[in-house]
Amino acid sequence: MGELEKANDSTDDPTVVAGQAAKEDDESKQPKNRKEARKAKREERKKNPRGPIRYLPVWLRLLIVIALCFAGLVVGLMVGYGLIGDGENPQDVLKIEFWESIYDYIQGK
Repeated sequence: MGELEKANDSTDDPTVVAGQAAKEDDESKQPKNRKEARKAKREERKKNPRGPIRYLPVWLRLLIVIALCFAGLVVGLMVGYGLIGDGENPQDVLKIEFWESIYDYIQGK
């Protein structure tokens, strides 16, 4: 019986001991309360104070959005006038004379 009990004893098994140590490490890394969690977060921010790395600066993103909006407007006007409307040439929308004629029509001239 003594040998059988010794075989079932898991304290001699190195994998079990390593597993217990890993479990204890995981428990020590997890904060026990909010105060410790905030402290851990502050320490993490100290490692990288500037925040996440941005590949495109904010001003460049803004310019890209404005350019895409303008391009969408132009394409929409050309499709609306040339394909949906009665316009013969969709590029007429890009001419100033076209818009002057529309303004004169609205004003009643």
